[in-house]
Amino acid sequence: MRRAILTSLALLGAGASQAAELTGVRATDEGLHLALDGSAEPTSFTLADPHRVVVDLPGTGSSVQRHPEVAEGTVRDLRVIEAGGRTRVIATLPGPHAHRLRTTEEGVRLALGRVGQDPGPGEPETGDTDIGTSAAGESNADEAGPSTAEARLEGVDFRRGEAGAGELKLALSGPGGEVDIRRHEAGYRLFIDGAEVPEGQRRRYDVRDFATPVERVDVRQRQGGAHLLVHAEGETEHRLHRLDGELTLAVSPRADEEPAQAEEDGEAAYTGDHLSFDVRDADIRSLLFRIGEFTGLNMVVSDSVQGKLTMHLENVPWDQALDHILTLKGLGMRQDGDVRIIAPQQELLDTESKRLKAEQRRDELVPLEKTTLQVNYAKAADIASTLRSEEGGMLSERGSVRVDERTNKILIRDTPANLRSARELVEELDVPVQQVMIETRIVIANDDFSEDLGTRFGASHVSDTNGGVSTAISGSASGTGSAIGENNTGGNDAVTSIGGGDRMAVDLPVSNPAGQLAVSVLDGDTLLDLELSALQAENEGEIVSNPRVITANQHEAVIEQGVEIPYQEASSSGATSVSFKKAVLSLGVTPQITPDGRIIMDLEISKDSVGEVFNGVPSVDTREVTTQALVTNGETVVLGGIYETEQSREVEKVPLLGDLPLLGRLFRHTREVNAKAELLIFVTPRLLEGEPTREPVADQRLDL
Repeated sequence: MRRAILTSLALLGAGASQAAELTGVRATDEGLHLALDGSAEPTSFTLADPHRVVVDLPGTGSSVQRHPEVAEGTVRDLRVIEAGGRTRVIATLPGPHAHRLRTTEEGVRLALGRVGQDPGPGEPETGDTDIGTSAAGESNADEAGPSTAEARLEGVDFRRGEAGAGELKLALSGPGGEVDIRRHEAGYRLFIDGAEVPEGQRRRYDVRDFATPVERVDVRQRQGGAHLLVHAEGETEHRLHRLDGELTLAVSPRADEEPAQAEEDGEAAYTGDHLSFDVRDADIRSLLFRIGEFTGLNMVVSDSVQGKLTMHLENVPWDQALDHILTLKGLGMRQDGDVRIIAPQQELLDTESKRLKAEQRRDELVPLEKTTLQVNYAKAADIASTLRSEEGGMLSERGSVRVDERTNKILIRDTPANLRSARELVEELDVPVQQVMIETRIVIANDDFSEDLGTRFGASHVSDTNGGVSTAISGSASGTGSAIGENNTGGNDAVTSIGGGDRMAVDLPVSNPAGQLAVSVLDGDTLLDLELSALQAENEGEIVSNPRVITANQHEAVIEQGVEIPYQEASSSGATSVSFKKAVLSLGVTPQITPDGRIIMDLEISKDSVGEVFNGVPSVDTREVTTQALVTNGETVVLGGIYETEQSREVEKVPLLGDLPLLGRLFRHTREVNAKAELLIFVTPRLLEGEPTREPVADQRLDL
């Protein structure tokens, strides 16, 4: 059908000069008014399935849009096509209509009337039947019968439905005719063919109080049926269904998330304007023509596309309807610029295969050329391996690539097209890599407090009994022996002859005391000794280690500072050797710069120190963290921390005596320790600005 229409365009007055211009198209209750700047000799013909009237204006150009808006009248849809110095106006009608053309001073008037009715005054056009038959390739005999669709609009009701949808319910008496709904700039335009609207129903219904997308409904009587204009606000979608004598139009807000959800589920998302089909045994080429006419798409249909379809689609996207037609008939579609080519799938595959084979044969005959590319920032060997890789390589089977490591250049030999692709790849890969400075602060803080309190107490006594027996009391056997020996020799200082350490019965002093007090009381042969010692120690310290390292994006960097501790190690044969253990501050990091300027870091940080020595082998106190973090440029993040607290209380005492109230302090030694230590690790990444100036890829073409 489409070829027939295009043929008629080519035959209509070929070679005629463009003498007039179509400046406007307006639909009225009586038909169409075509405004012309100049004069033209119009001709017309009719088409069926769907019913259309076509007006040709030879020698006429057009300044109107291809799809003018239809606000009122019998016409459902308008198309304006300009080609070859002539303009064609296609008016889609709800059913078969009689028509007449009449030229006026302003242009051309097309009068329309139902079949069997007078379309109005006008001049009978010449050659209408011949042109229509030859152009459409079909007879208009189907349009001769009168319409049997009769209905009456008995009632109009509006209510709020589910999810805030506005539901317009129309009560019809009689079967009614074809129902046609189309989108309108105000919302939707609904036409019921052959329906009569009583005077009481012809008015405007204000439904804003229902809080739906529908604001008002205009109900009118138009030539050929009932006309309703539904004013809707915002992005909406609609559903139309008919049950017995009730017609329901539901208008709801458009669900924007449905296409995205369909894509996530792997289903096709259709976004085209909605249309309706109700055909039986229709030629598939005619259906494709109707879709192309509806959408304005440029289509080329292969001669192999044949067959018929029976379809009833109501209010579906045009791209969904096209998809179903192609699927049912095993057809495929390829897009070449603004043109869509439709043919059987196998035919498209064969055409594509032939094209690829032709390109392959052409590439085999193209002379090879040679060029050198200077690599500035990357390694030429790495880029060369990418060029020659089997997966995603840029070279043909005849091509070759070599690397000059001394100058960091790549030598390529291939077809001119592949050389251009290789040059583009090198320009894309050979870029300065952004650098990152990683600054780390490792803080070790400690707060220690200890308190010691000790005593030394002794009582010594020397005496003679009447029987000549000497008695001595002291803190040790050596002390009593010394006192008795002194007393037997007749010395007067037997008690004081006992050494200080030997006189102490309780010896619990503080090691290295900060302060001590000693008291001795001598009364004849009796000596009492008391020594108090005390120590209080506080230790506060903070160690801050601040390693920094600069590395390129996605390259690992390691920095270490510390000592290696030597120790002797014996082998199984008995020989000894010197081995070393590391006690270092170490930072290992691999940064990755994200497209939004943040940094992902794989970090390994350790802070070691020399510990105690066991059996001649030193130990290493280790503090280490291994993690991955995402950080904003210049932001400081705390990767981890260790907080240690040590509290202890040691008591040394003389049994029983050390437990006495008050006096028990003389018989015990007390030591209390409260120690705190904390480890914190801070990391701050910073992107280094000021990339080096990049020179364009230099190439030299060499003659073979």
